[in-house]
Amino acid sequence: MTLRLAYIFVCFCTAAVAGDDPPGHTHDGEVGKFYQSWNQPDLAGMGHRGAGCCGNADCRPARTLRPTSRAGADFEVEVLDPYLLKFLWYPVPNRIWEDVQEDPRESPDGRNHVCINGGRVICAVRAPGL
Repeated sequence: MTLRLAYIFVCFCTAAVAGDDPPGHTHDGEVGKFYQSWNQPDLAGMGHRGAGCCGNADCRPARTLRPTSRAGADFEVEVLDPYLLKFLWYPVPNRIWEDVQEDPRESPDGRNHVCINGGRVICAVRAPGL
């Protein structure tokens, strides 16, 4: 009985989180195409972009963008952690944003998107007008 109640609680919480906020990682539609073709910014000065931003499930929409005073970042994003099923804040290094790249990419759906690997943002694109 206790196990059944715990299962129902987890399902309810998962549905509530997933239903109220942007969907997570996808390989479908324009967003999926964007994630699959998105490469990391040229931070090493090699004259071309690096490895892909997206592993299997690294990229997702960011729910909120807010100013921060963390070193090297003017903004941080709030993103649903797919394993913890809760929202976490991640600083976005200023040099990562697509709008400061020589060959910027635009958001495929007008939202903020980030790719997180190893607990840090490796790619980020802002919604238009931000």
